[in-house]
Amino acid sequence: DELTPEEKALQAIEELTEITLPEVNAFNKREGRLFLYNFEVTVVVAKDRADEVQKILEARQSTILDRLNTVIRGSETKFLNEPGLDTLRRQFRFELDKILGDDELIVDLVIPRFYQSPADL
Repeated sequence: DELTPEEKALQAIEELTEITLPEVNAFNKREGRLFLYNFEVTVVVAKDRADEVQKILEARQSTILDRLNTVIRGSETKFLNEPGLDTLRRQFRFELDKILGDDELIVDLVIPRFYQSPADL
C-alpha cells in the first residue's frame, strides 16, 4: 500500500520532532578578514527517542557549542558560503553523532538561521 506524498508528510510529522540547539556565535578569520557567524542548528529525531536525545544535548551543551565553534573557526570560506551549507551540515552532524554516541539518532540536521557579518570594521 503506497502512501501519497501528503500522507508521508503527515506520517513524518507524527513520528519525528525537532530539537533546537542553543544559538551559536563563532568567529572565522580567513583571507585576512575576521567574520562573525551567528547561527542556529536544529536536529530532527524520532519522537520516541526525543527525551533521551534532549537529555544528552542539555548535559553536553558546552561541548556542543565548543565543537560547532571549532567547525566554524576551521572552515574554509567556500564552505561558509555554500548555498545549502552542505559541508557544514555534514561536519555538524558528525560532531553531534559523536557526542550522542549513536549515528542513528539524528534523522536530519537543519540550519534555520545562518548570519555572516564582518567583525573587523
